Amino acid sequence: MDDSYYCLIVRPLCFDWIEFATPKFAISVCFVGGAKLEATSSTLVPQINEKVKLNANLTLNSQLLEIKEAKAVIKDLDGKSETLNFPTGQNISIMWTPNKAGTYAVDIIVTGVVHEGSPIERTDFLAIQVQPNFSKGQITFNLVALIVIVLFILFLFTFAVLRGTGRLIHRGRG
Repeated sequence: MDDSYYCLIVRPLCFDWIEFATPKFAISVCFVGGAKLEATSSTLVPQINEKVKLNANLTLNSQLLEIKEAKAVIKDLDGKSETLNFPTGQNISIMWTPNKAGTYAVDIIVTGVVHEGSPIERTDFLAIQVQPNFSKGQITFNLVALIVIVLFILFLFTFAVLRGTGRLIHRGRG
C-alpha cells in the first residue's frame, strides 16, 4: 500500500486590515509520499579541477526504480549553465569537473518508471562550493604575514606596558 496523497493549502497573503476588503490568498497543491529521489555528490566543497561524482537513485517503498532519463543542470553565479546526462539504470552517477571557484547550483532531474509502468519525474537540488587552489607558496606567505602582524601587535602592547610602568616608577621617585 502506498501512503501517497495530495494536499491543498490555502493561506492568506496579506494580514493588513486596509487590504482586508480585497483579500488575497495563495493556493498550493503538494504531493506527499510516492517515489523519492536521492541525489548526492562525492563532495560539496571540491577544489578547482577536482572530479565530483554526482549520484542519483529513485525509490518507491524502499525498492529501487529504473531511471529512464536523468540529467544534471549545473548553474554558476554568472548564470551560465551546463547540462550533463546520466546513463540509465537504478543507481546512476556521472563525473563533473569544476573549472573555476564559486558556488554552483545543481538540479538533478530524473524520469523513472514505477513497477506498473507509469512514468514518474522527480527533481533534487545540491549546492556545491568550489574552493580556489592555493599554492604552497601562497599559504606560506599568508602564514608568515599573519605571524609578523601578531608579533608587531605583541611588540606594541609590550612597549606600551613598559612605557606606562616606567612613567609610574619615575613619578614615584620624583
